Amino acid sequence: METLFTAVWKMSLTASLMILVVVLIRLALRRAPRLFAYALWGVVLFRLLCPVSFSSVFSLLGALSVGETDARGQMNYMEQSVIYPAPDVGYQDESLTAFRPDADNAQEGEASSTQAGLLSAGSSEDRAQLVVAVDFRALGAVLWLLGIGGMLICSVVSLLRLRKSLRAAVHERENIYRCSEFSTAFVYGILRPRIYLPEGLTAREEDFVLLHEQIHIRRRDPIWRLLAWTALCLHWFNPLVWLAFALSGQDMEMACDEAVLAKMGNGIKKEYSAALLALAGERHGLLSGVPLSFSEEDTGKRIRNVLRYRCPGRIAAAFLAAACAAAAFFLLANPSKGEEETNAAVQYAPASQYTEEAQHTEEALYTPADGQASIVVYSLSNDLPGIAEYNVSDEYYPGWDWENNRPQTLYFAENCKFYRNRSMSGVEYEEITYEEYAGYIENDGSQDIRMPMRITIRDGEIQEAYLESPWASYGICYAQPARDNSLEMSEETLGMGMEEILDTYYTLVRSVQADAADAAGMETVSIYTGNTGDEESGYVLIQGADGELLCSMYAGGSRVVWNNIYLGERDGTPFLMTVHIEDRYDYGNYNYYVFRLDEEGELMPIAGSSFEFGEGLLYDDEIFGQWVDEMTSWLADSEILLSTQEGELRTEPMSDADRYNYDTLGGSPRNAAEGKGEEG
Repeated sequence: METLFTAVWKMSLTASLMILVVVLIRLALRRAPRLFAYALWGVVLFRLLCPVSFSSVFSLLGALSVGETDARGQMNYMEQSVIYPAPDVGYQDESLTAFRPDADNAQEGEASSTQAGLLSAGSSEDRAQLVVAVDFRALGAVLWLLGIGGMLICSVVSLLRLRKSLRAAVHERENIYRCSEFSTAFVYGILRPRIYLPEGLTAREEDFVLLHEQIHIRRRDPIWRLLAWTALCLHWFNPLVWLAFALSGQDMEMACDEAVLAKMGNGIKKEYSAALLALAGERHGLLSGVPLSFSEEDTGKRIRNVLRYRCPGRIAAAFLAAACAAAAFFLLANPSKGEEETNAAVQYAPASQYTEEAQHTEEALYTPADGQASIVVYSLSNDLPGIAEYNVSDEYYPGWDWENNRPQTLYFAENCKFYRNRSMSGVEYEEITYEEYAGYIENDGSQDIRMPMRITIRDGEIQEAYLESPWASYGICYAQPARDNSLEMSEETLGMGMEEILDTYYTLVRSVQADAADAAGMETVSIYTGNTGDEESGYVLIQGADGELLCSMYAGGSRVVWNNIYLGERDGTPFLMTVHIEDRYDYGNYNYYVFRLDEEGELMPIAGSSFEFGEGLLYDDEIFGQWVDEMTSWLADSEILLSTQEGELRTEPMSDADRYNYDTLGGSPRNAAEGKGEEG
């Protein structure tokens, strides 16, 4: 049973990634017929129920290097993704080892080289922890079975109650029954499915309902829904599987709605929507599980989908079908067998390159794996030059010291090169000495140091170290602009397209022409202001010469949090600029980004930086002055497009250089510093 649970755990890990990808594809296809999105859920269902798949060089799992295919066609995951806890989580190797993909092989004497190293080189405590790990895996299998049993019991009880209610149904013709116990129509049965209709349907509504449910039967939806329910019972512990079950049900219903429209014509949209609304009712027992209901919940979404549905042309349909088929192949394929691992495994070897004080004399140490990592440094080593305390901010993990329950100390190579970024708003690295590097991290102990840096490890030692922001302890970091997806979120929330949102809630204030992108011709910059019911806000839209939307930016906020958007020019090159300010007297942050757009509307950073103040951060008046002067210089070369400062919308084309400078912004950072008793 533990082996079976391990296999299900592997499948759940694989399917989780597929679910996230299908959700993203589903968002991209939100204007396309739902049949294509519904078909992609079949990939997720396959991954949830089948432990093996074919291998190909064209594979999502291979592209992400998250695992490898074994000889049986199953996915095995690299140990470092499941064996290393985050530094701030604590020592959890028991539970993490319990879910290692090769744990079942270890029990049968087929332990991996990593396990062998732990058993042979570790202490008696390490060996005891491995025994505890087996117990945890057994406990996990028991809890998994209890969860399945609970879901099956609920399903059987609901099914028996449903069958009892259906005894009062009256057979009318063929496989059609009339039942007064329900206010909605549904299909019941797998091998011989029956259609149950409620009382009080008009002739027109009955035509819609029957066609809808007959399409369900022709597409074998009862069988697919039963398989989906089975997968949900097996993977009940995975919240993403619950999400997939719900979304696939929505797509199934909407795909049937669209099939009815394709059969009866777009002229029935209003009548069909009215029928949906009239038959909308609460779910009843297992009607949300195996049987399929004509009017389940989310009726509003289905009606909106019906009203905006347009049958695609043959070429468009063929293109969508080909794209979905390619995506399904890419998601179904496992990495090619024998493919070389891209992430190095942890090695086990004596630390002969370190001093006697820095190594254990009776036990083997972990040599940090080669690679690159983004880390946040907290403190340096007290014995040899190296990093003692740090956190890792990406997937690569150099190594873990199991005995001391902390990250493995990372030592600098004798010829290690050190660099620092000398720009607050860009990337300009210059080489420095180790003493200069250490000076940025060491302090008198009055403040916590959090220094972001990038390191390169070869032969178990740091060969290159890059300080990405030497002023991080003062709250200053170089930052690149991120794409604003507020408009897309509003489209999803309001159920409207961009044009409908702007026409309904916003007013066009003005438009200007500017060469803000690398696309051919001049771009149109349009400023809209309005209110969707929560607060005064606005959008700035950048459209190409062909009218295509390249970028949208949102501005909204309270009196202590606001966004400003600017258009400027420096050295003959137009640019866009955003300023975000959160000012709460004794803590907050100031951020600004300067950028242009490429031909596709992607953001090309020119300058950008963030300044944070408050508890746990140092403050230096001179350093702050340098930071804010650089921001002010960009403001001097730009004019307002849209501002929400202190809750007031402004769209007048004027400079804000005198509004955001050392004198106007310095008050709150100084207050925060004085509140901690520090000298500026």
